[in-house]
Amino acid sequence: MREAMIVLIQDLHKAKAYKPETMFLACSIADRFLANYMRRDAKEPNLVHLATIALLLGAKLEQPMFPSFERMINLIPVH
Repeated sequence: MREAMIVLIQDLHKAKAYKPETMFLACSIADRFLANYMRRDAKEPNLVHLATIALLLGAKLEQPMFPSFERMINLIPVH
């Protein structure tokens, strides 16, 4: 499941043409969240939401222009 989340982060990163640092930061944020979350024996989080939010947070920290939430949501593939 983590692999699918990382692929989604990479796809969104590529679609937005963000800096490489943004993708690495987003993966780190998502991994740290999952590590902390899974310690609590909680049900599995929605990884699509997690990937999107992690990339938006990474972009907010690394990109010169703030990310557009509307545009990012429109880029999420609908299954």
